[in-house]
Amino acid sequence: MASSNTKTRSLSVLLATVSAAALFAATPGSHALELGGGTAPAPSAAALAAAQSGSQEAARAARENSNALKRATLSIQTMQASQLAARDAARAALQAMPQVVPNGLRPGGLQIGTGVVGSNGSVNRELWKGADLPTEFTDGDRIKVAVKQNEQKAILTWDTFNVGGQTD
Repeated sequence: MASSNTKTRSLSVLLATVSAAALFAATPGSHALELGGGTAPAPSAAALAAAQSGSQEAARAARENSNALKRATLSIQTMQASQLAARDAARAALQAMPQVVPNGLRPGGLQIGTGVVGSNGSVNRELWKGADLPTEFTDGDRIKVAVKQNEQKAILTWDTFNVGGQTD
């Protein structure tokens, strides 16, 4: 047992010596301070230059990132302003525009297809199939148009199918 303790102590001393030697070899300009304090050696010129260079590089990168963020923000603001201007222009154009779609069964509004009704009043069943012809009536200021479908499948031909603002 004593031999084991001696071996362990010898190994510890050897490791401590090698570690101390490695520290001195790796840092030739190192200085020891007294345990109670003292002054630390001044950093070398190379260390100061490296720190200053790193600081300058970090400041440059921060400026570039800040500039990129400013450009992106301005671009987004410009796009939003353009979209708002386009919306406002569209709203103004709609408000200034007179009603261009006629109400009811009229040319430009709801107009059944040319050739659906023959000159003798007969309905061409190739162009209008599965429903009665549309009817129209007025209800107050509204014009109501009805198409009664009488088969499961209907084929209806319209020249225009525009629903006016007062048409139901």
